[in-house]
Amino acid sequence: MRILNKVIIFAAAVLLFSAIFQFKDEKDLFESFNYTLNIYVGTENANQIEAGGFYTVTCSKSEAGSVLKTYDNVLGTSYKFAAAEFDLSEFIDKNNLEIQFSQELNGRLIYYLYGYKISKFEIVNGMRVSMQIIKTDDYIMAALPLILGAY
Repeated sequence: MRILNKVIIFAAAVLLFSAIFQFKDEKDLFESFNYTLNIYVGTENANQIEAGGFYTVTCSKSEAGSVLKTYDNVLGTSYKFAAAEFDLSEFIDKNNLEIQFSQELNGRLIYYLYGYKISKFEIVNGMRVSMQIIKTDDYIMAALPLILGAY
């Protein structure tokens, strides 16, 4: 009987731990938004981004899964959705994110965020960045960890 109790307690602890520290991916974070997906597909010059190392394929949320499967050399993705349906503070709170720093460039606000539940990150300005968000008056674009071209 004691062994069974220990097994049950261990299983409950594992479930609790996995629920608390479960890593999130793009689908988890952006599923509630009506987005278009930008898919960055590498070319033969994939290591030379400035030399045209990728091209962008854009598709709707409903097409995203099937379109992604058609490309072998996907370098990354970004999500674009209407600014009116995005509340940055609510998004940060809901996903346990921290703004590492922000900047303004050509009228766009760019946020660099970190979330311990997001497994991918890059080091930018000496800080871990697991998500980049660009905010304009019209749209929001976000990617994990960075929008391609921002590297």
